[in-house]
Amino acid sequence: MTSRERVFAALEGRMPDKVPIMELVVDQKVIQAIHPGISYYDFIEEIGFDVVCVGMSTDADKIEWIDKDKKIFKGKW
Repeated sequence: MTSRERVFAALEGRMPDKVPIMELVVDQKVIQAIHPGISYYDFIEEIGFDVVCVGMSTDADKIEWIDKDKKIFKGKW
């Protein structure tokens, strides 16, 4: 199953192939202690989270603003 299929299966009450893994926030100090020099997005891929919370505080220079006043942006995810 893909992460998407796994999450939707769980939300719909079906049996996923494994329990979806989710983390709301991973501090940069933790990321750098586990994988020095890795970016937040690469860390998420490396760890294999199925669900992530994407905020503006990570890789802010890579944000593509759709409407900055309304804080609508397009990120990697």
